[in-house]
Amino acid sequence: YDCIVGKKSAQYKQGNVGDKAAEDAAPKAKKPKLGVMVENYYPEHHVKGCDIPPIEIDLEKLIALQKMREEENNKQKNIFR
Repeated sequence: YDCIVGKKSAQYKQGNVGDKAAEDAAPKAKKPKLGVMVENYYPEHHVKGCDIPPIEIDLEKLIALQKMREEENNKQKNIFR
């Protein structure tokens, strides 16, 4: 792969005359932002987290559900007795 890229950049250099153009064409890691010195740091790798909406818990519904479950459990216990 390096050989192919090398050849391409050499051809690019000849065609467009200049090292700058060839440098821009050659694939390489983006320079890290100022203050962030990380080896092999690609900005694409830094993905911002999704906005997770706060979970709203309705206690009244929970209590009602718990009562229903307890009643069901009691019914089952009565069956097995």
